[in-house]
Formats: sequence, C-alpha cells, structure tokens
Amino acid sequence: MAAVLTGGFVVLLGVVAFRYHVIEDNERNNPEEDFYVSYASRVGQGRLPGDPFRPWLYHCSAGLVGASCRDYFIGCQVVSLVSAFVFVVGTYRLGRRLFSPP
Repeated sequence: MAAVLTGGFVVLLGVVAFRYHVIEDNERNNPEEDFYVSYASRVGQGRLPGDPFRPWLYHCSAGLVGASCRDYFIGCQVVSLVSAFVFVVGTYRLGRRLFSPP
C-alpha cells in the first residue's frame, strides 16, 4: 500500500511540475537570474563551473540528466523534482520515526 501511495505521489508531483508550473522567460532584466541552466550546459560540454558559492552536485547531476535528454532546462527540472521528492520522503520518515509511539 505504501508503494502505491509513494508511486502516486511521484506521478502527481511530476504532473504538477511539468504541466502547471509556469516558467517565464527570464533571460533579460532579471536580477535574480541564477544561471543554473547555463552551468548545467557547461557541465554537459565537459567544463566544470568555477563558482565557489554554488555546489557542484546540482550542476553535475543536472548536466548529466540534461545531456541524456538533450535539454538542460528539463534536466534542471528533473533534478529539482527528484531532490524535492527525496526531501519530502525524508522529512516524512524522520517525523514518523520521532513521533510514533515506541
């Protein structure tokens, strides 16, 4: 039963992320541009980003996923979706472990 609920949650999260999440064109005049897609495309081309304020794990994993599907923006979305899912499941398990009766 838990596997069915987990699978349903993954499917629902994927549908919401790819269908209803509005993404605007933020290429110009946006001070909050974080350049994660361009960093992922650099990793896909074989160059590691040299930014000391952003860890390489996200860029490398997004670059690998983006290179496999040939779209680095989708690669970044997939990595963000998977990391959000891992965070939610980890938080649920930690809460269940801490607050369930012995």
